[in-house]
Amino acid sequence: MPSHPPAAAAAAVTTKAANNNSTRVTHGNSLLQRVRQSSYCKGIPEETCLAVLQQVVDRACPVSFSGISGLEVCKRILYEAIILPAKCPQLFTGLRRPCSGLLLFGPPGNGKTLLARAVSRECDTTFFSISAAAITSKWVGESEKMVRALFAVARALAPSTIFVDEIDALLQARGGVHEGEGSRRIKTEFLVQMDGAGNDNSEARVLVMGATNRPFDLDEAIIRRFPKRVFVPLPDAPARTQILQSLLDTEETPNSFTPAIWQRIVAMTDGYSGHDLRQLCEEAAMIPVRDLLAEKMRNGEELTAQAYHHDLLRPLTLQDVETCIKARHPSCCPKQLKALSEWSDTYGSS
Repeated sequence: MPSHPPAAAAAAVTTKAANNNSTRVTHGNSLLQRVRQSSYCKGIPEETCLAVLQQVVDRACPVSFSGISGLEVCKRILYEAIILPAKCPQLFTGLRRPCSGLLLFGPPGNGKTLLARAVSRECDTTFFSISAAAITSKWVGESEKMVRALFAVARALAPSTIFVDEIDALLQARGGVHEGEGSRRIKTEFLVQMDGAGNDNSEARVLVMGATNRPFDLDEAIIRRFPKRVFVPLPDAPARTQILQSLLDTEETPNSFTPAIWQRIVAMTDGYSGHDLRQLCEEAAMIPVRDLLAEKMRNGEELTAQAYHHDLLRPLTLQDVETCIKARHPSCCPKQLKALSEWSDTYGSS
């Protein structure tokens, strides 16, 4: 295995980072200038810093806590752990130390990444959104350098939040049969950097957030670095009502659903994730379109914008939704929910 990328590969990384920087980095020039001037980033190649800066999420992200249905406990914890310390650091001294690590775990499709993106809008920290693919490299030693660069740039732009989606893919329990030397080195470097971030002063504060559907695959040492471990559950009945009505009770999908019909739909979707509900509503919304298409084809009408105007669609019916519910089952199986619930009982926090 090569010990470092060849010059051509390094040049390609530099070129790609430079080309994408203007579109992916919030106030890219000013951020890069701060990084260049920071003592934390001395000795780190500029192309590596540019690659890290590509992971900064634009604070103009349209997602906000108010736009997320349900998950009130999760939102409260995130507000207390991230937003309040960032906006009112004077309150967090002594025993009220800011949280250094927060893990969001739960079944897929329930808003973990959405919550993280809402944080990027509502707090005043620099927000890095990282995936395992952005960290790992086939070149020996490059992944560890990327981890070090990530935390160095985060400190330079502090206060910062590093969000690692599907963190189990990056930081699985050590000792597995498929674990390689490179994977072990990444985990060790991440642990070292997280410890350093937790000990930083307020001016260089870095919070690490992780999201996973499989918390039981995480290394025990990693779990200990996340003092806040927040279960993001399936939407309950009130949350499902909000989600369904926000998707189906619109001008694009007119209906005459009564409170009793909404209650029936909510009851029939028990166990559905937020993502399941969106897909269900998208499929139901297509049924009036299919009916209009069938009618026009029977009459021999051509496919034109006038013949298929939105106003010609019939209202959505309960039968439409029930048809889709029968065809689409919840994506999260009871066995996975049980395992997540048991892990929450053992490791979860509030």
